[in-house]
Amino acid sequence: SAAGLGGAGAADAAFDALLTGGRTERLVAERLSVSIDNGFVLAGLRPIVTDERDRAATVRRLMALARGYCDAYRVQASVAAGANTAYLLFCCAEPEQRRNTVRIVSDIHARLQSAAPHRAMLSSTYLALVETPSIRDAVDQLLALAERRGWSGLTDSEHVQASFRLEQFREVALAHPALLAGPVITLSEHDRCHEHDR
Repeated sequence: SAAGLGGAGAADAAFDALLTGGRTERLVAERLSVSIDNGFVLAGLRPIVTDERDRAATVRRLMALARGYCDAYRVQASVAAGANTAYLLFCCAEPEQRRNTVRIVSDIHARLQSAAPHRAMLSSTYLALVETPSIRDAVDQLLALAERRGWSGLTDSEHVQASFRLEQFREVALAHPALLAGPVITLSEHDRCHEHDR
């Protein structure tokens, strides 16, 4: 569910619907005064608390605090809350806009950390709003990886793609051990036997 100050509530409801696959791209783009294929970055703020009720309350608090920050500093962003994560959507058509977004999310993270401890994840830049649900999935997976690895602070997904891909491969391999048979086992054995040659 989304909330906001003033007229932002309805617009953020459109963003909330977009995050879960709703076809509200045009409404979200109108709110941000851009086209639906402008270029965007999605940030996720996930509380560190593990209790389900505390986490849900902290997500709502993070969303309200992030909305307040954006309103106070006139940052054009949409804000919405999922079950475990508060999300912010930023326009990023140019590399300079992405650098500004990294700075803004870093500042939001630092300012809100003491009031609502959380991890923050920033997506790669993506072209069209219709991609938002799949980008949300990627942000959620990266936040889960950050939690498992004990990463704290703000993580830019552009800096952890290799770790993320290896983790995905590991999960597939654990779910389907037959994939490790054959050439992969042979290569692994070869590497183990010839470790001293390196």
